[in-house]
Amino acid sequence: MFLSIITVCYNSAGTIRQTFESVLQQDFNDYEYIVVDGASTDGTLGIIQEYLPKFNGKMRYVSEKDNGIYDAMNKGIRMAQGEVIGLVNSDDFYEKNAFARIYDAVRNVPDADVYYGLVRVLAQGDEEIKLYRLHHKMLYSCPLAHAATFITKAAYKKFGQYDTFYRISADYDLLLRIFLQGGVYQPVDYILANFRMGGVSSGENNIPEHLMVQYKHELISGTKRYLSLFVYHVKCILRKILKRQIV
Repeated sequence: MFLSIITVCYNSAGTIRQTFESVLQQDFNDYEYIVVDGASTDGTLGIIQEYLPKFNGKMRYVSEKDNGIYDAMNKGIRMAQGEVIGLVNSDDFYEKNAFARIYDAVRNVPDADVYYGLVRVLAQGDEEIKLYRLHHKMLYSCPLAHAATFITKAAYKKFGQYDTFYRISADYDLLLRIFLQGGVYQPVDYILANFRMGGVSSGENNIPEHLMVQYKHELISGTKRYLSLFVYHVKCILRKILKRQIV
């Protein structure tokens, strides 16, 4: 099997149908679809069971409590049987030809560990606000777009899975780990996925953990980390003050 796609979800009834439909509409069929649900209580499980027959045996799912999003991702990775693994969250969705694009990229550059493309970033109402893709050489300062990143099963075995110590930035930590240990990255010059703003990792919420990751990998000094954290917290305070004044 070529491709394993994993969606982790918890109480995602409002958005997960679009995620499922984006997988169903792919024009590439050599994949399996693994859904890891954290024991949702809002009807998500019913939607998963509704879609199960539509995938004609390609979908598997588990619904049980976990220890956070990265624990759920690691669970899906351990279940995966494909050569390449993609993770799409339950409020994001793929472009129609994303799987075929990745297949072509792997066929043309078979020795890479990570393949990554562009993400369309959406605001409320699914209005496009930007396209996002940094080159992997920018990992020293910024993460890649996780929704459009595909990592080989062999790379997970070689470099490890997601560190569940992190709440937001374990994907950044893993991608840096692969890069700094000599992993091979291959850009894919197509829009592969759509990412909705508003989640826990949106905006500047991820800055404290990103700084922690950079410090862990010795990319910044302790002094720079604390100075950057100080600036971050000052900005947060100023935003709250301005928001109160506006209200």
